[in-house]
Amino acid sequence: MAKYDFSQATAFAPTFVGEFIVDELSARKWTMDKLAEKSKLAEDVLNEVISGKRDLTPEMAAMLEKAMNIPSSLFLNLQEQYSR
Repeated sequence: MAKYDFSQATAFAPTFVGEFIVDELSARKWTMDKLAEKSKLAEDVLNEVISGKRDLTPEMAAMLEKAMNIPSSLFLNLQEQYSR
């Protein structure tokens, strides 16, 4: 087994929750309007979360979970990791 040279390792960069949401919208071929409608979140609030101007709250994560069928804990963990 070859030894790993840790001097070439790069630090882990957490995924921004907004980037994750945008990627999911793209994969589902959804618009921001559709996510706003399904999640019952205002489009301007979603836009602020995606652009990093507003942190995702547990309530928002629960609404996204219902709309996207993705556990709210995933959204909240992404937010927490990125905010550190």
